[in-house]
Amino acid sequence: MKRLKSLLLCCATAVSFQVSAQTSTQAETGTDIKDNAGTASLKLEITPFETTVGRIVISIFNSPDTFFSPDKFRYHELNVAESIVNGKVSTTFELPVGEYAVAVYHDSNDNGKMDTNFIGIPEEPSGMSNGHVPKFGPPRYDASKIQLPAEGLVEVIHLN
Repeated sequence: MKRLKSLLLCCATAVSFQVSAQTSTQAETGTDIKDNAGTASLKLEITPFETTVGRIVISIFNSPDTFFSPDKFRYHELNVAESIVNGKVSTTFELPVGEYAVAVYHDSNDNGKMDTNFIGIPEEPSGMSNGHVPKFGPPRYDASKIQLPAEGLVEVIHLN
């Protein structure tokens, strides 16, 4: 039973990332909907990498209602080979101060989607903000949300 739960979790996570990645084809999208809050720098440090082939796909969400939906707050892709320094990829976003959840995956074969096995378990590395690793079911906004303060934040995303 425990193994079945783990398989279902992996399937749900893969489907969530598939929906997130396939609903946006632009390199970066989104509009700032929080105004009068001031802006701050959110620096993402993404690690580890088994290969420098492919790209990193980053989705940033600013509410539970848009979490893993086509209505991402930000979407960005980076070429790993061009962006990796000392084993990690770093990128910075200027965002309104507030609450966010970040989902990342490494499209390690650069085919434009998160690959899964025949039952939906991800075959490419992925990670969430706040160190969130879902135990059962898809990732949750409340478990992966982070607060971006006025002084900025460095968030490390560990790919699993």
